[in-house]
Amino acid sequence: MEFVNTVNEWLASHKELVTILAIPILTALVTWWTTRSNEKRAARERLSERELQRQLRLSEYRQAWIEGLRNDIAAYTALHWNAEIQAMPNARREAVEVNAKILMRMNPDDPDYENLRQAMLNPIASEAENRTALYATGQRILKREWERLKADLAKIDELR
Repeated sequence: MEFVNTVNEWLASHKELVTILAIPILTALVTWWTTRSNEKRAARERLSERELQRQLRLSEYRQAWIEGLRNDIAAYTALHWNAEIQAMPNARREAVEVNAKILMRMNPDDPDYENLRQAMLNPIASEAENRTALYATGQRILKREWERLKADLAKIDELR
């Protein structure tokens, strides 16, 4: 109890000194804490913004991939199942190139990869059957990727 009384007496006799020292120290501490909090919040916001930009970029790439695959499958079918186009110069080379583009675009681990490859393997042997198989397989792949793109876009909305 004596210590508390001694401290109170000292504070009472040195009010001006305590005020002169305490206010700048408290101001410095509050300023430091506020700055630190703002920097943390800003860092979190920057991280969130970078993640949002990354997700947007991936979605753009996925959409371009879907459009490219759709265009390549359409070109492939036109080159193989249209007699007028097949008669055009360079049609065979273009057909081989589009075939390669489609297969290079695909992941060999995709569940429809083998079906797609088989449907494109020999389009002349059974034209109607392979055309149906190619359309069905292509539509499944495109639908699956479209659903994945929509899921990615939903994640982006959550980040906002």
